[in-house]
Amino acid sequence: MNINKKYKHAGIGGTFDRLHQGHKELIKTALSISDSITIGLTIDNFSNHKSLHQIIYSYKDRQKQLKDYLLEIEQLNRVFITPLKNIYGPTISDSSIDCLVVTDQTYKGAEEINNKRKGLNLSTLPIIKAELIKDEEDKYLSSTRIRQGIINRLGEVYKNVLKKEVVFSDDQKNTLKQPQGSVVNNLKELNNILSSLSPTNICLVGDITLSFFLENNLSFNLGFYDGKTQRKPNQQVEKLISENPQHFLTNDSGTINPEIINIYESFSNNSNQIIKVEGEEDLIAVALVLLQPLQSVVIYGQPDKGLVVMQISEDKKEQMKLLLQSINT
Repeated sequence: MNINKKYKHAGIGGTFDRLHQGHKELIKTALSISDSITIGLTIDNFSNHKSLHQIIYSYKDRQKQLKDYLLEIEQLNRVFITPLKNIYGPTISDSSIDCLVVTDQTYKGAEEINNKRKGLNLSTLPIIKAELIKDEEDKYLSSTRIRQGIINRLGEVYKNVLKKEVVFSDDQKNTLKQPQGSVVNNLKELNNILSSLSPTNICLVGDITLSFFLENNLSFNLGFYDGKTQRKPNQQVEKLISENPQHFLTNDSGTINPEIINIYESFSNNSNQIIKVEGEEDLIAVALVLLQPLQSVVIYGQPDKGLVVMQISEDKKEQMKLLLQSINT
């Protein structure tokens, strides 16, 4: 036991989804002031009110990430992790807890705990604030923004690599011609894979892909087409979308126009929005990986193979971010 610690046993709580730098700062603060800490880790379904709650990691996975981090910093022996079924957890039953460590965003929860303790004739606990970490947009680093696909766990903003025109070399384009996901060849296969992936968003790229969805009355969020298939006019897609609202994006061949950011942010909450691209739409798929929420999919055509269903993960976002950073430097 470290006699220099001010407190014996600190209590902290949260969802700790996709453990990020802000979570780590909270844990480090608690460890710096107390001999031991209890982390109240919310049970599954506790956070159903949060944005994209359906893709919050399971209790088991969140617990593992916490333990892995505590092992990494050699502090696991000082920490106890317990399921948190309500806001109070062990803070009203464990008499050894002598302080609460929170952030500005969770301070009200600590006040509720102290009010509850007063009602139970228990002494109130000191509340210590940990520093909140901000991301590149000067907003607080949060699991919600990570799930929304806006930032990574370090607070880097994905769309920043799209803020100036990206021009791809032939070698870079050839690399991306390899399927970046699962290839499907018919409606049954597509329905099966979409059912298994439960995508949070669906974006389409290409005339063949868009035509397939429209012909089969399948829902999507955004669809991009340029009126050409393998550089030849595609009249079929124009007929299918004649009664749908259209918006326009200019995008030169082999590039990504920064305007894609505004297009996406304007229409990402709507369904079956169609954007005609003046130029070429192929590389828009890369931008959509960086802009969409986690567990979304981008679907595009692969000549002579079928449709590619690419699910967006943190790893896929990092892959595309690093690719664009290498082009821009």
